[in-house]
Amino acid sequence: MLTSNEGKLPNEKTTKIAAFNIIVQSNQTILSWSTIEVKNGKYLIYRSEDEHNFVKIGEKEIVANANEPALYIFHDEAPAKGLNHYKLMQQDPKGTLKEVASKQVFLDTREPNALSNIPTPKINRI
Repeated sequence: MLTSNEGKLPNEKTTKIAAFNIIVQSNQTILSWSTIEVKNGKYLIYRSEDEHNFVKIGEKEIVANANEPALYIFHDEAPAKGLNHYKLMQQDPKGTLKEVASKQVFLDTREPNALSNIPTPKINRI
């Protein structure tokens, strides 16, 4: 967990993300982004409820192919109720972190989930 007392996540943006989207579906958030990468490393996904204390909730290996865009999809199956802040970080093979995208989404707690007893279908994950 990264907290404001331990230092903020780096804000330097170096990788060009073609799109960074968040969809709310059945009490979960689905993050997706696309880019063309030629480097090795991975993407780390962080979430915060207060925009100061971020917790790593997942990671995806970078698909290194300079000829075609790569699509990444991550399911946050336990987002907080209310405002969620997400940061997408790129980690190079040396362990250096750089922020490449950030976004916020509000998960409304006043609307009950009518489909909560039905399993949510999953799409193929990269």
